[in-house]
Amino acid sequence: MYQRILVPIGYGKASEQGVIEGLRLARLAHASLCFIHVVGESAWRDGDAGFSGTVDEFLELVDRRCSAVVNDARVRAAAAGVDCEVMLCDGAGTEPSKLIESQALAWGAELIVMGADVVGGAGLRPGSVGARILQSSRVPVIAVSARARGC
Repeated sequence: MYQRILVPIGYGKASEQGVIEGLRLARLAHASLCFIHVVGESAWRDGDAGFSGTVDEFLELVDRRCSAVVNDARVRAAAAGVDCEVMLCDGAGTEPSKLIESQALAWGAELIVMGADVVGGAGLRPGSVGARILQSSRVPVIAVSARARGC
């Protein structure tokens, strides 16, 4: 059974399903769990489109969003009785999938559990971080469809 599970976390429903499944597997296997959140393009792209404040105020908004994602994962882990670590990585100028894989290898992950954005019945959204991780990862990956769980 896997003893070191890495779970990428983000802002969407798919990420939420990855967290749920990662916690379930970690609890069942008594495994070490590490959440990873990459702060990069999505923090800027998914920010408030109507934002009209200063750059400093926008950076504060991004920081609050990242903190909320990380704190939510920690709270869920505690509620599930699972000890966890959290990696918060600066993804500026780096492909998130490559950063996640390199951190998985450095941490010694035996499994990556991630939520997946599924397009129709065709599989993962082409070009998504999840699709790239599945294509290139040297660490085994479980991709959990938010759609399959009714989200």
